[in-house]
Amino acid sequence: MPDDPTVAKAEHAVVLELVDHSKGRARAELHTALADDFSTSQVDAAVTSLEAVGLVRSTPKRVYASAGLQRLDELGMISV
Repeated sequence: MPDDPTVAKAEHAVVLELVDHSKGRARAELHTALADDFSTSQVDAAVTSLEAVGLVRSTPKRVYASAGLQRLDELGMISV
């Protein structure tokens, strides 16, 4: 878990954005979707943190939910 509580909140928001998009999201779209609550650097820090623990994978242009994250969503374990 990141030391910055805002990044932890951004992680939660990123997860919720990704579980509804089986083909991932363009990084720019993710930034736009979360712009009201988080800066671009906070979203990027959240993606980096989630990627480090295997919950997401990313390319320079896209971010994807991992198979494990998708399965947790299918089991109803991810909620708002």
